[in-house]
Amino acid sequence: MSLAVGLFIWAKLPPTVTPITFLLLQSIIFVQLAARLWQRASAVTWYKRHAAMVPADTVDFTTPAPLAVMEVTHAPAESMEATCPQEPELTDAPVEDRASGGKKGEDQ
Repeated sequence: MSLAVGLFIWAKLPPTVTPITFLLLQSIIFVQLAARLWQRASAVTWYKRHAAMVPADTVDFTTPAPLAVMEVTHAPAESMEATCPQEPELTDAPVEDRASGGKKGEDQ
């Protein structure tokens, strides 16, 4: 509600009153923050008054089962060379020469 009222007042102010606009918007923020803190304090007070009186040692806690640990083994380097193809070597030829197969003057 305070936000709507504050924005309505802000919309009616002329653009030449910047300091008043600043103070109005800061007061809107302050009122909104105060209302939120009041709501939070009310909720905390209610839970303190209405909390169930249960001792902590009577509550059953479940412990999750540990996850299986998988061991990672690395393949030897020579077997990786056989399965992984080698990258083609880069040439120093310009891009347009590589597009025509590196031969100059045949298809031109």
